[in-house]
Amino acid sequence: MSTNTALIDLSAACEQVARDATASVVQVHGRRRPASGIVIAPERVVTTSHSVEWEDQTRVRTADGRLLAAQVAGRDAQLDLVLLRVPTLEGHALTVADSALSTGTLGLVVGRTWSGHLRARLTTITALEGSVRVGRGTRLDRALGLDVGVYPGFSGSAVLLADGRLAGLATAGLVRATALALPAGHVRQVIDGIERHGSVKRGFLGITSQPVQIPERQRDGRSEAAGLLVTGVAAGTPAEQAGLLVGDIVVGFGGTSVDEPESLLALLTGDRVGHATPVAVLRGGRGLDVSVTVGERSDRE
Repeated sequence: MSTNTALIDLSAACEQVARDATASVVQVHGRRRPASGIVIAPERVVTTSHSVEWEDQTRVRTADGRLLAAQVAGRDAQLDLVLLRVPTLEGHALTVADSALSTGTLGLVVGRTWSGHLRARLTTITALEGSVRVGRGTRLDRALGLDVGVYPGFSGSAVLLADGRLAGLATAGLVRATALALPAGHVRQVIDGIERHGSVKRGFLGITSQPVQIPERQRDGRSEAAGLLVTGVAAGTPAEQAGLLVGDIVVGFGGTSVDEPESLLALLTGDRVGHATPVAVLRGGRGLDVSVTVGERSDRE
């Protein structure tokens, strides 16, 4: 009877990856049914926002069974992320895989079931680029598709590569009942923003717009064949203060081309809020750059 050494090696590697991640994958009690969470830094756990409803009563259960009090340090509900501060949690942070992943990469989804047991599932990762829109004005330019079922406790699980690095955070809250993962590098950026500002900054210009195709004779030498036709400018907003007018066609923001409202809104985040940013506009067939200071949108807007 022959021995399939390749399969044995794969099995052993998966077992090792799951074993090494045991202390880094915790259980989060933030609503009636618990979810998984990932130790992202000493005393810091990241999980899905929809898994944490009890901001004053959230607890984290560690691999050794301790139930620790956790505080919500900040969240990005549109990306389904929340950062928890767990003062007495020792550091077992996973190493983030910063490089982009290709379709077909093997990964291991490691999480905690409702009973608290560690669960690991082998998955084939699919790189989804520019295809996932979530929340109001939020677009994911890159996400990871997973071919695993959405099992109890799935949200907040760690998607690990064969070398144990963190590839992403699994969620079923972005697209209903669909297994996706937010790339670990993007998660790290959002968490860093929460740590710096205490919240996720989201900006606004104060315009309403719609996509429009631009005839070549009206592009004034620009390469963009499409843009955003400004159909309204609200009084007292950054757009009005910068001199944007109804009828302008916005073709670029901060050096990035825009051709739909979602792509513009996705750029109005982070350090751009409160700072002057060049907006490329076509007005009457002539190109000009307008400097707009991005306003900060409140959570209620």
